[in-house]
Amino acid sequence: MLRSKLPRAPILIAWGPLIHVGRTVVKRAENSGVRLDSADAAIVKGMLIRGDRQHDIASWFGVNGGRIGEISKGHKFFDVPPQTDGLPRPGPYMSGKASDSLVGECRRLRSKVRKLLSDCHLGPEAKSIATSMMEQLDEIIDE
Repeated sequence: MLRSKLPRAPILIAWGPLIHVGRTVVKRAENSGVRLDSADAAIVKGMLIRGDRQHDIASWFGVNGGRIGEISKGHKFFDVPPQTDGLPRPGPYMSGKASDSLVGECRRLRSKVRKLLSDCHLGPEAKSIATSMMEQLDEIIDE
């Protein structure tokens, strides 16, 4: 009998807070703490009716796709009616990587506005606009 020369896939065994990958033990990530309530479930159902992908809905709420599947199959929030108006725009949504890049761009823009405020002699209206921009950028960056 010929043995395959392909490497074996590591065996994953989850036990409590630890995951064994072959001979390596790694710590499982902490629970995110994000929970869907009945108001969220109504939105989820509306998004499903609209035809959104479960993956996109899970991304919008920041939960595992399994939670959306539980609602979709009626295992959770069976008695909650769908919300049909005021739904989020259809996905796909911004990834964490894209979001981080956007925050970086906001930081660069804030730096330029700060320089503009300190180096230039602006009229009162322009100064007011630039100051407002700084406050809005601070809110975006510091979230």
